[in-house]
Amino acid sequence: MKTGTYLSKGLSRIKPQGVLRSAGGFTMVEVALSIGIVAFAMVAILGVLPMGMEVKKTNREETIINEEGRYWLEAIRSGSKRLHNITNQVELIIVSNHLGQVRQWGAGFLSQQDIVGLLSTPKYTLGNNGQVLTNFVGAVIRPANGPAYERDPDNELVMRYFLSASLVPYAAYPTNSVQTNFNVALPDNELMIRSNRWAFAQRLRGNLFDLELTLQWPVTVGGSANALRIGNSRKSFRTLVGGSITNLVSNRGRGAKDLYFLNPNVFQGLQQQ
Repeated sequence: MKTGTYLSKGLSRIKPQGVLRSAGGFTMVEVALSIGIVAFAMVAILGVLPMGMEVKKTNREETIINEEGRYWLEAIRSGSKRLHNITNQVELIIVSNHLGQVRQWGAGFLSQQDIVGLLSTPKYTLGNNGQVLTNFVGAVIRPANGPAYERDPDNELVMRYFLSASLVPYAAYPTNSVQTNFNVALPDNELMIRSNRWAFAQRLRGNLFDLELTLQWPVTVGGSANALRIGNSRKSFRTLVGGSITNLVSNRGRGAKDLYFLNPNVFQGLQQQ
């Protein structure tokens, strides 16, 4: 009996908890705040996205330019004449001088030999009257690297770059310096030393050249005068080339062309002085 009494007393102390209410949804204020936060994040993401795409495009172009620069550097340095694919890449070559004389050739008037021969034109050449000409050589080129659609000659959206070539003799000793000037009254031993230096400098100038290529991009063709528009991006490649230069005249295509080729295995004046 005591047990029942205690149980009834314990049950009497239990208070009813009430009825559980049903779960509700988000209020309009909560939904508006959520949309605002998402919209703010999307604006930030969309603002960074163009920058990321531009960085990707720049990195891709620089990778292509690095490959192209090394390719043309080797082609000119080795005096290559049979690079069969370059006729599909080179759209225009321009050779001008400080007198304002300009000659240019389009892709349909260039062979593999013509392209390398024109790009190897030395910075300084002799004119018909013996006058020294300062030459400027440039070409509009489509890269051989990259996706297949960029190698389509009918694709006007393909990347193009402008290649400037400069080939000058390497000047180790200035011919008018004190070290090589022996047209003065000097002791015999000093005269011999200076004359040997002058002879060495002359041999070196005929067998060692400084080759520099500058690639600028992008290039677009437009305007009523069909002018070239060259972008601000640029990169230079430079190397020393040992050997001699051979001059050939090509009559194929549009008029005669003076072609120059580096011969890395042929040197001038190797006899002992």
